[in-house]
Amino acid sequence: MTATPVTHAEPELTAPVMLCGPDGLLNRQAIGWSRHPLHTCNLPDSLQRKKKWNYWAVTSNDLLFSATIADIERLQLAGAYIFDRQTQRHIEKTVLQSPNTITIPETIAGDMVIEHPDMRVALTDDGSGTRIRVAAADFGGMRLQADIAVERPEGHETLNVVIPWTDAQFQYTSKQNTLPASGYVQLDDERLDFAAPAFGCLESRTPSRRPATCSSMMSGLISPRPRLVVSTMAAGCGPSTPSGTGARRQVSRVDARSA
Repeated sequence: MTATPVTHAEPELTAPVMLCGPDGLLNRQAIGWSRHPLHTCNLPDSLQRKKKWNYWAVTSNDLLFSATIADIERLQLAGAYIFDRQTQRHIEKTVLQSPNTITIPETIAGDMVIEHPDMRVALTDDGSGTRIRVAAADFGGMRLQADIAVERPEGHETLNVVIPWTDAQFQYTSKQNTLPASGYVQLDDERLDFAAPAFGCLESRTPSRRPATCSSMMSGLISPRPRLVVSTMAAGCGPSTPSGTGARRQVSRVDARSA
């Protein structure tokens, strides 16, 4: 028996579009993909279990550093981790705060800052790229100071897509890879520079068993045990599917064995 291939033509979007319509449900004109971020994630309060986050990671031959700001409705969080590929050292920290403490921008470009007594994470847009700054007095027993600039070259193409399950259950994801990056991470008096080539990247994965949800994808962002080397920067938004598990603290995995 020969299987018949099934193809689906996904429309390419070329003009700015609202993710939700006036009724608060998915705008069917927003379904498709684009080479540049065009969606405005205007999620209404009426949609339940909404998630939004920006997850940046910067990698070089020697170093990986990631910073996350997320709003998963029930709480907001900021996280950071570092993986030194030469020494196999891995350190991470996550802080939680009450919902609605900050507002996540409706577009990919925009500023977001979480000021927590234990750590400050700032992701700011300067017009030509994103500045990642993280500071913590106690990061694995050391003082952390990170300052990284990720450039957005003119005309650089990205992958931006809306995944619709129903008009009330959908996901928008922006995947942006190979963005030139420079900067440093300092732990006490030890300074680790991102030597070229260094890049900010995005990776978004969809499990084959069930539709990926914002909450299930968040579970791949920061975890206490190193398991898998990732090189990602992500931004996404949308309500979860019924299989979503809500807020999770464990957010990223790094594995020295696969470095």
